[in-house]
Amino acid sequence: MVDKEKSPKGKILVIDDDKMMASVVENVLSHEGYQIYTATDGKDGFEKATELKPDLIFMDINMPEMDGYETTMKLKSVSELESTPVIYISGLNPESEANKVFMTGGASMITKPFTNSQLIDVVKLAMGAVSKNI
Repeated sequence: MVDKEKSPKGKILVIDDDKMMASVVENVLSHEGYQIYTATDGKDGFEKATELKPDLIFMDINMPEMDGYETTMKLKSVSELESTPVIYISGLNPESEANKVFMTGGASMITKPFTNSQLIDVVKLAMGAVSKNI
């Protein structure tokens, strides 16, 4: 019998140059049973995503060199990753960014600051695991 507490719910890659933010996401979601990987910039994130083929990617928008939008478009050009949901993490106004989020292939956006339960809910929605009552 497989111990459900020990088997990971899925692989999630967090691409964020803010190590504190990446650590928060990692701590919350690993506690929920997800296997978490991190990258500190778009280039490193692209390399890890092509190697790991995660089930979900959290992407910071404002990063040096290659921003989140550019990284996402590059990821979506890889056939194995084109259907992988990308959730942007940002302190930017969601209304002003909504068009760009979807035009670049993002599934949604979570705005900083967010609660642990908001983070967990957005993961469940993106991975299709939220019950119909919620």
